[in-house]
Amino acid sequence: MSCTYSETLGDLKLLNHYARLHNSEICDIMYSSLTIKKKVVNMKKEQLVSNKNIRLVVNGGSTVLESATVPVEWHLSDELIAKKPKCLVICDLEMSLDLLKENRETVIGNRYFCKVTDLVKYLQLFRSGKHSLVVLVFYGDDAEIEAKFYLEKDSKSRYDKSVWFSDLVDQDKGYAEVTFFEFEIPEELFAQKPESKFGKFVWNWVNGWFSSKPIDECEYRKRKILAFTLKPIFWSFIAAIQILWTIIGCSIVLFLGYRPVSLWKNIISTFTDDDQFQWDLRYYQDWDPDYYWRLWKKEWSNGKCEKTYIPLFFVPWISLLTIGCFVGIGYIFISSFFTVVSLALYVALPSLASYFFLRWYFNDKKVTKREEKKREKKREKAKKTQEEEIQFEKEAQERMTKFLKEYASLNLVPQKVDIKRVIPVVNTATKFTLRFWNMKAKVCKPFAR
Repeated sequence: MSCTYSETLGDLKLLNHYARLHNSEICDIMYSSLTIKKKVVNMKKEQLVSNKNIRLVVNGGSTVLESATVPVEWHLSDELIAKKPKCLVICDLEMSLDLLKENRETVIGNRYFCKVTDLVKYLQLFRSGKHSLVVLVFYGDDAEIEAKFYLEKDSKSRYDKSVWFSDLVDQDKGYAEVTFFEFEIPEELFAQKPESKFGKFVWNWVNGWFSSKPIDECEYRKRKILAFTLKPIFWSFIAAIQILWTIIGCSIVLFLGYRPVSLWKNIISTFTDDDQFQWDLRYYQDWDPDYYWRLWKKEWSNGKCEKTYIPLFFVPWISLLTIGCFVGIGYIFISSFFTVVSLALYVALPSLASYFFLRWYFNDKKVTKREEKKREKKREKAKKTQEEEIQFEKEAQERMTKFLKEYASLNLVPQKVDIKRVIPVVNTATKFTLRFWNMKAKVCKPFAR
């Protein structure tokens, strides 16, 4: 019996069928060789190759960087520029491509939005080890909308939309083209927390009012300046507010008929422990299951809760209200006559005049005529605005295409990111941003997370 060599799935099934019927060792060998070859073909299909339409320049292309603040420059082919790219999202996955391939997708890391005309983006990295940059260049009329989907989060560290390993293989999603870059960050590029006792004391004092540690050394210096200049003043000011809040608040709480918290304990907690300070100054608060108005004391005796209440008449506001009622009744009778006369002169007459004027002004014919004129003006304005917007968008797209071909073409890919070359051609805001990050990368190491 002879067996025919084929790579199609139908022939694989046929060989398997023959092997089982005839117990042929030759067919078993052929089937095994074809299965192995099929796996090799599938591996080749998932082999990653950089997108030919996008070229990234990451700190000169070195796989081991000299700084944890990395400039990323992009260049596009004429084919991609013809698709009208508008923006891109750079995803720092904080993992290797092998791990991404194993997990198939990821929603963690850091993502950055850039306009395609910015040409360069500085990324501040916060973890040592392998990093993979996945860059999506969005094109078409809905480019910015699609890009923002990738920036939405469902929690502090997780994004709604996944980055898939298959995106790196396919490279064109229909609304964006994708490329990647992998590199490694040494641990020594990150700033270190102080280890001495005095250093730890300063660290805790500086960051005591913040919910998270500083991002980098520059932010830590800003906090340090605040901690040793304005923070003592603010702390004294807040302490004064808490003391006044306690004194005035306890008086108001008692006035309304509630038992206030201990005045002295609350004031002392201002200087000892902020967590013990009570902003709600009622002794028995809402969360208490036995919360009652006028409740002053609770005591348990023989399994029964004995409650002591403030007498109703001794509630301050009730006492004042009762006295005020008797005083006010006399005043009301005396002033009622003058009130009626004042209402007639100052309310009734202007109201009648307004009524007749409004009836004349809102006559049906007059209203219809005014509305028709307004609608006509709106139609003319909308038509003119729409034509102007179409012309403006067309001119803007032509300028962007010319700009990208002149400064972001694949023919202009440098060996290393050159900020001096980029700064003269970008807008004012981007010039300032690039100069700032170029200096910051040299003097501010980020703290590792």
